[in-house]
Amino acid sequence: MESFAWEFEARYQDWAPGLAMMRDAIIQQLSNADLGKNVGGNSLTWGQLIDDCAEMQRSYLDAFSTLDQTWAPPRSPHEHPSTVAEILDQFHAVDRELAMVLDAFSGDDWDAVITRPDDTKRTRRGQLEIYAQFVLIFLGKASVYARAQGHIIPPSLLTFVGSAIADRRHGSKAPPTTSTVLGADWYACTLTHTDQVRKRPLRRLRLHRAREQRRRIH
Repeated sequence: MESFAWEFEARYQDWAPGLAMMRDAIIQQLSNADLGKNVGGNSLTWGQLIDDCAEMQRSYLDAFSTLDQTWAPPRSPHEHPSTVAEILDQFHAVDRELAMVLDAFSGDDWDAVITRPDDTKRTRRGQLEIYAQFVLIFLGKASVYARAQGHIIPPSLLTFVGSAIADRRHGSKAPPTTSTVLGADWYACTLTHTDQVRKRPLRRLRLHRAREQRRRIH
């Protein structure tokens, strides 16, 4: 099911620049030397993480025109831009292309169907919502890298990842919660309006309630 209430295709001019602004704010903090650094283990370097994002953005841009999306294999580090300035220039060029492509669509154009790499089908409208999710996922990864390496997380990005989460250090406890929904059935909906439902088996739910009652008594 796709969102008509949110009207992503009609409002992208409101939210797309904001996502680009958060992306730029975190990349602008990096030095050229930072592009070769990672967060340990087999993690990607900043340069690889950012280049993967750039290639994915290009994939989404092309798909809106061709109606066929493909994933390009990761590029060699030798193919990556070598400076932060080059990275930002390339992102801004694709941002402008994307805006021009989307501006050209109206009415039934948004109902054209795109074939994704896994052969699933999405209308342009649905694909735009998935694109927004993709950018948000990149921002989440970038905030982890930034915090791990001592960079400041821009205020605009903190409103997305949450200051309590962003300020946690390795090994620290999670922020306290007063949530009482443990064990409850729940319904949710993703950004692309896919239903998410959990219904606990009745026996497990009864056992959970019995444990909660004993805990309150003691």
